[in-house]
Order: sequence, then C-alpha cells, then structure tokens
Amino acid sequence: AEALKDYQEAVTQAPEATRSWDLRKRILEIHKAGSELKSEALHREYEAMLAAREVRDELRYWAAEQNLELFEQEEKPAEAERFLAACEGKFTEPMWQRAYGYLQALAWYRTGRNDDAERLLRSLRDQLVPGDPIYARCGWLLGKLLQRQESPEAALGFFDDVVNSTTPGHYRTACILGRGETLAALERFDESAEAFNEAIRLTAVDPYGAVVDLQVVREATTALYQSLLTQGELAQAMEYLRLAARLAP
Repeated sequence: AEALKDYQEAVTQAPEATRSWDLRKRILEIHKAGSELKSEALHREYEAMLAAREVRDELRYWAAEQNLELFEQEEKPAEAERFLAACEGKFTEPMWQRAYGYLQALAWYRTGRNDDAERLLRSLRDQLVPGDPIYARCGWLLGKLLQRQESPEAALGFFDDVVNSTTPGHYRTACILGRGETLAALERFDESAEAFNEAIRLTAVDPYGAVVDLQVVREATTALYQSLLTQGELAQAMEYLRLAARLAP
C-alpha cells in the first residue's frame, strides 16, 4: 500500500508523459500481484495504455499481452479472439508484428489449436535471433506444446535452447521450470529438482510480471513427491517435498 501511494505521487510529478506510463505499468503489476483491482478495472487500464498515442510500442505490447492473459483467466476465449483482431493494426513495425504473431499462437494454444499454434511459432522462430525478447517466448510456448503432446525430450530441447542462449528474464525462468517438469517426466529427478529450485529462486527475486506461478509449482512438486513416495523412492520424494514446503503458506 505504501509503495502504491508513492508510485501514484510519482505519476503526478513525472515530467514526461512517456515516463508516467512506465510508472503506471509498475502500479498495475503491483495491483495484479496483490489482486487489488477487479478484472474490469484492469481491462480498462490495459486498453487505455493501448490507445494512448505517447505510449511506446514495448509498453503497448505489454498491455496487449496482459489483457489477453486476463481474458484467459476469465475463461473468455471469444473475447480474447475479438481483442486480438482489434489489436492487429496497432503493431506496424516488423518486430512488433512478429510479437503480435506470438500472441495469436498463444491464443490458439489455449483453445486447443495445437497444430496452428506450432506452425506459426516455428515460422516466427525462424525469423528471430536469441536477443529478440519474442525468441524466448516462442521457445517456451513450443516447449509447452510438446509437453502437451507428451514429447518431453523434444520439449526439453526448446527449453534448453532458451536457457542457454538468452539473457535473464521471466520467460527464461519459465523455461527453467519447464526443464524441471520435463526432466521429471524423463525420470532425471536430481536434475529436475535442481531446475525447480532455480525457478523458485529466480521468481522470488523478481516477482512482478513473473510467468511462473509459485502456487502451481507447489502443486506440481507435491504431486511428484506423492508419486515417488508411492513408488518407494523416498530420498527423491523428499527433495520435491522440501521444494513444496518452501512455498506453503
């Protein structure tokens, strides 16, 4: 609450309009982390950021991505598709057109259009270099698609590529978590527990805007503990229980 008060004061004193939008982004991240605003208010804020002329493309894209995520949480795929269609003309530079393509692939992934999503992601990835922020997103989502198709080795290849070739960021952290999940599926449990531990550490260091949901991590590590316990693999089961216990209220 104190941080929000100071950020709001900073917005009123920001000398440049573009700077005030950076501050408003952080305010929205804090609200989202604390569930302070209802979804209707968040939608309005994201759409205002998309509509403002002085907002730079990076922030406009962030607002579009967050709004799409909010529709997913609300389980409104039709609204998500309409929103994406309305956004298409807002991204005219080639870099941001590719970023928009990733959002389209993400929407298809979430509605079960796996083949369409994979085709688009592979096409986009061929146009990108590891330094492009969309590269990490595409690699992460391709890994998630292959996990869904029960191809952990192929998924691991995409996660490893992002981890080894990109700079620290939320999607690189999400790929470290993906490594933990796929390594567990491949019964490489020691490496898996190490990856889960690193994903937890990195998310705790930089929680705002994180792709990794630590509650989901707790549920996943608890399930792995229970599975290994049933199999009599007590030492390995305990590694996952320790990870889950760190995330318990």
